[in-house]
Amino acid sequence: MSNPVIELVSVKTKPGVADADMLRVSDSVMEFLGQSTGFIRRELFKTGESQWLDLVYWNSREEAEAAMAQSMNQPCVLEMMQLLDESSMTMQHLDQVRVYN
Repeated sequence: MSNPVIELVSVKTKPGVADADMLRVSDSVMEFLGQSTGFIRRELFKTGESQWLDLVYWNSREEAEAAMAQSMNQPCVLEMMQLLDESSMTMQHLDQVRVYN
């Protein structure tokens, strides 16, 4: 098995979006991701008042990209996009090189 690929998304929510709303929609997105081929796990972090980091582990870059393409048709993802300041969004796919314990 090859090393996993990490999908790292950094984004701010729009002004006035409550954490509870972000978490509710994030949970619904998780239902989609959990059924996606190549999905390993997901972690969600909050770095400030409205800054979020979404870290998703995939078996491969191809599976991550396929899931991303499919996600654009998912109502839960469309709902999440309504909460986000898209101009603040950055996404990276990172290849795991080494693990330190």
